[in-house]
Amino acid sequence: MKKLLVISALIFCGLLSNGTYAEKLAINDLLYDLDKVLATDPGQLSEEEFYEYESAIIRGSSGSGGYFLGEPEIQWILKSEKIFKDKGINLQDKKHRHEIIGWSYFSNEEYNRAYEEFKGINDKGGLELAEWFINNKGIKNDRVVIKEYDGAIPCAASEIARIENGRYIFVAYFKGPVYRYDKDKKQHALIYAPESQYDWPDELQLDDGNLTIKLRDGAGTFIFNNITDEISKIPG
Repeated sequence: MKKLLVISALIFCGLLSNGTYAEKLAINDLLYDLDKVLATDPGQLSEEEFYEYESAIIRGSSGSGGYFLGEPEIQWILKSEKIFKDKGINLQDKKHRHEIIGWSYFSNEEYNRAYEEFKGINDKGGLELAEWFINNKGIKNDRVVIKEYDGAIPCAASEIARIENGRYIFVAYFKGPVYRYDKDKKQHALIYAPESQYDWPDELQLDDGNLTIKLRDGAGTFIFNNITDEISKIPG
């Protein structure tokens, strides 16, 4: 009898284990269905479950070119933050979460919303790039609206090209913009950013105050006048 009870207990435990395993599989399957994830009420999730769902959302809305969360994904995350805050739970990785939201807005060309996200987490590089596009998107032959910022250039990307002329340093970044650094004022300014990150500037030439910016793979060439802040695109 005692042996039968032990066997019965083992079978019962096995059934519980299989049930838990089945539930886990169901959750894992759900996490690969973005529509079902977004249909889930975050108020019913534990903190750990939220992180799993959040990762699924980010994974399903990202690629080698960056983050591309749409409005439903962003609102689900923001709603979750509020729900957990009301419960007295401060979710981890808030800055990274809002970096992703900021860059998603940027990818969707919602530059004002991207600016506010970057401002909220003090992401200077993202903020300055968003502000440049707010003021200069689509510029080809006009005066660039340039804002000077104190301190060193905040761009974390790899340098592609650098050139100096005494007072000024010009730097082009991988999948990024062209910055100017004023050594006398100890200030930096973003002077040009390509419409597509894949057309990043890969060559700089400086001649008597005129900076030639050549984009990769023949995507275009621009001349920036460092005295007047005017830029022009060379035809062809």
